[in-house]
Amino acid sequence: LHAAGSLTEDEIRSATLRGERSFVIEALAALGGLKAPVVQKAFNLSTAKGVAAVAWRAVDAVQVDRLCLRHHFGTGVDAAISKEFNGSTVTYQTSPGGLANVQLVSDGKVPMGIATDSDLKTAGEMTDAVLAGSPRLLDALLLKADILTAQRDGPGAVKVYEQVIAVQPRHLLAHYNRVILLTRERPLEPAVAALADMQKLAPKNPRTLYVQALVAVAQGKPADAREPLAQVLNIAPDHLPTLLLAGSTEYQLREYKRAEEYLGKALAQAPSAEYARRLLTASYLRTGQPEKALETFEPMLKTIGENPQLLSLAGEVYLSNNQPGRAADYFQKAVVADPKAPGARTRLGQLHLASGDVDRAIQDLEAASAADERQIQADLVLIANYLRQREYDKALAAAQNLAKKQPDNPL
Repeated sequence: LHAAGSLTEDEIRSATLRGERSFVIEALAALGGLKAPVVQKAFNLSTAKGVAAVAWRAVDAVQVDRLCLRHHFGTGVDAAISKEFNGSTVTYQTSPGGLANVQLVSDGKVPMGIATDSDLKTAGEMTDAVLAGSPRLLDALLLKADILTAQRDGPGAVKVYEQVIAVQPRHLLAHYNRVILLTRERPLEPAVAALADMQKLAPKNPRTLYVQALVAVAQGKPADAREPLAQVLNIAPDHLPTLLLAGSTEYQLREYKRAEEYLGKALAQAPSAEYARRLLTASYLRTGQPEKALETFEPMLKTIGENPQLLSLAGEVYLSNNQPGRAADYFQKAVVADPKAPGARTRLGQLHLASGDVDRAIQDLEAASAADERQIQADLVLIANYLRQREYDKALAAAQNLAKKQPDNPL
């Protein structure tokens, strides 16, 4: 996009609101003439100086007339920028006074305004006041849609994007964002209709092709996403969101080698892309490559926190690498984080069985069986254990419980 001159403020703003952190980092790096790891480090430090410096370079590079970073900078941003850029003139006001910067940007008096999430309500009220007098003002409508998206009001944002389209029917970004938001809602018919509108407007545009694939995946038709994704990658082979969606699509189709190719490319250009790293790790586990899975996953260990899915994945990685002790530690942490996590409890039960702690194993397996009717692995392990111990009455009871959970299952 940058090479083609298409990496605009709207692209970055939309990616920010969609939570595409890795794309935003790469975009700011490209615009500011920086290396991506430098930008990544600035964001990881969460300091005013680092993030403001990166943003300032990006603003200067493209000479945009506004840039809003939704980031909790804290105080001292004025001093930080002044120190980093001698001769610069900076004003900084805390919330809600910081929203005065929005008006300054709108009036074209300054090139950049900063506002935090806590300002969103007030910003919305100010935007509403502007729209009350000028209901067809595109910039105000787009800002309103951004605010609603940031507030997780997808349906409200969709209505505003439809107002934008009514004012300017060929506003491709409004069409694009509308489709993306609609794919998160059910039923999907409105998303399909919005996609059809966009295809009439610009059928070959990469944005249209991307959301075409997104809708196909949302409909549970990942195979239909392949062709439009290939067309986007033919135009922009390093487009991170498309690489991620392509990797996810191939993973769903169990084409793990192709998934690993796309996800590997995504990680190469955005090492902090957690979703890509997690999915690539899972793919390596499924294809019997435990060493690669461990190598891919280990950078996430420092930031794994209390996420039960990531803790369970860590357990699987270490179990596949013949480290049952470490695996048990992570499975236990996953259960603490989410007592109803059936996969982690099942694995703990299996590990306890292997170590000879039958009582704890049965306790974990029964808890896993009761936690989720869709999961049957714990039931199968229980049945196999009882049969092995020749406790046939218990095996029959476990089998009957399984039949109640999934009466149509041929097992």
